[in-house]
Amino acid sequence: MKFKIENEINDIEKAHPEDIPFNVRLGDIQFRKSSATNKYFKSNPLKFFKLRMLKKSLKDNGYDPSKFGHISLAYDSSIDKYIAFDGSQRLLILKDLYGDEHEIEAVRHITCNDCGDINWDLQIAHTPVMVFFIIYALLPTIVLIIVLYLSYFYLPDFKINMKLHKHPVNGLRWLHTKSEIVYSFIMGVYYNTNYIINILILLTYLTWTLYDNFYICMAMIGTQLILTQTLIHFKLEEVRYGDVIKKLKFW
Repeated sequence: MKFKIENEINDIEKAHPEDIPFNVRLGDIQFRKSSATNKYFKSNPLKFFKLRMLKKSLKDNGYDPSKFGHISLAYDSSIDKYIAFDGSQRLLILKDLYGDEHEIEAVRHITCNDCGDINWDLQIAHTPVMVFFIIYALLPTIVLIIVLYLSYFYLPDFKINMKLHKHPVNGLRWLHTKSEIVYSFIMGVYYNTNYIINILILLTYLTWTLYDNFYICMAMIGTQLILTQTLIHFKLEEVRYGDVIKKLKFW
């Protein structure tokens, strides 16, 4: 479901006609989530490490859009406030650190009318893939989505430290002195921890899905190729289930 605000899309464009950053008070910005957003972030133990790292970054370096991007806003005329579309966690911490009177640089939220729209009317040519997915891959995919969601939203973003660290970092000065190559390799692994975790998750997913179903998967691929070529031969490759249902209803 798309989030909607009670105003014309171009209201903020009228206030700031040029697509450039503008200054706005923190007190004039409202969260998209419920009024309990502040309590949610603070009481959620899974958010603890990520928020702690983000708060330290903002205290030490301030709000720096040139490094981490601007907070994007849209204007809601019904409450005479801006709505945050990106950067809610930074807003929460900035309000705690500086209060509502503090001003930050923000940018307009660029709306996308087609974002989130999915066409569920599938082509008949995709039937073997869908049958295989529903029978053999649906459960692993649900688990994959949950795990990726948890890792993305609740693990600290280790790559942020690439912009914050001064080298050599404390605790590894001795290693930097002995071997800069080994030091650089270890720091590279550390900064890319999120990517490495995601790769391991995806490899686990592929192993779970294909290890016990390898021959079935090969049979599905073969069936998919034969069906696709057959439909192409009869010029029916674009036929969808919706078209078939309409014809059956007509008959």
